[in-house]
Amino acid sequence: MDNEPHDLPAEPPLLVGLDQRDRVKLRETLLRLLHHTAIVRDDPGCAEIYDWANLHRAWVREVAELIGYDVSFEEPFRLILCVPQEQGIVRRFTIEESCIAMVLWHDYDTALREGATRVCLTVKNLNDSFAAKLKGVKQPTRAGMKTALQVFHRHRLIRLSASEEFSDSTIEILHTLRLVMPFQQLDEWQKQAQLYVKTAPQETNGAVSAEEEPMNQPDRRINLSGIHAINWYGYT
Repeated sequence: MDNEPHDLPAEPPLLVGLDQRDRVKLRETLLRLLHHTAIVRDDPGCAEIYDWANLHRAWVREVAELIGYDVSFEEPFRLILCVPQEQGIVRRFTIEESCIAMVLWHDYDTALREGATRVCLTVKNLNDSFAAKLKGVKQPTRAGMKTALQVFHRHRLIRLSASEEFSDSTIEILHTLRLVMPFQQLDEWQKQAQLYVKTAPQETNGAVSAEEEPMNQPDRRINLSGIHAINWYGYT
């Protein structure tokens, strides 16, 4: 048997047209997108990398596609969105996260319809809105709310500005949230909300049923295949 090593045919570098500076920028762009789902130009320290990526869209899209991601450039909102196309790199919302995201979407949609260009609220406002919009659904715990908002902040669905009193912390809802939800119209939102009101864990005046489904479990209540927001790389 011939055990001698064989010379493989030489292949040109995949990114032959990139100089070292562009390689560094491309690497930084992809790392940010994989870790944070989106690059928002207005975020501190993001303007330069956003501008570079916006000028080199073909490179960013091509390399992202090779590893199973789809990149879209939402220029009117100055953001770049990256969502995976493979189930192996999907991160599923918990029930609690799904409910909170739905309430944020409704508040954002309402504010835009009323002419707002920037939508902010406090954690207390969000809790009140949750109780009003998903009547009967179990309210998020303080820890659950904090964890969900930190996840949303990390993936650039919101900007969370912490306050000494958590309920006073400010949430700025970003347009990314609107892009990653599976509906764009209020009537579609209402259908999903009705499903949660009927089937999600319910408030029980402090009593907890032994059969109650925990709010921190993966959400399989609705067809989540269309919710891009769950398609985050699973850094947990």
